[in-house]
Amino acid sequence: DFVFPGRLGTLPTFEAEFSDPIKRGGYSNASPMQVQLAYRCALVLRDLINPYLLRRQKKDVEEVSRMPGKTEQVLFCRLSERQRSLYQSYLNSD
Repeated sequence: DFVFPGRLGTLPTFEAEFSDPIKRGGYSNASPMQVQLAYRCALVLRDLINPYLLRRQKKDVEEVSRMPGKTEQVLFCRLSERQRSLYQSYLNSD
């Protein structure tokens, strides 16, 4: 909803029109009609959100071959008492 507010409707509308039919069609005991409906809903949803997605593969971008390799660094740091307390509260919240 943050990219185009209201584009997919309200949450109940989205669930009724897209989420629920797609879920039902994905079950192993789904009827052929439910599977077909799920597929059509997924296509409509894809077409609705496709203009807002930019997907590229490395082979599609020529500059990738000129870029240096990826470098990763893992840094460890100690938590302050406040950070530790907040983190522990989060872990215990479930």
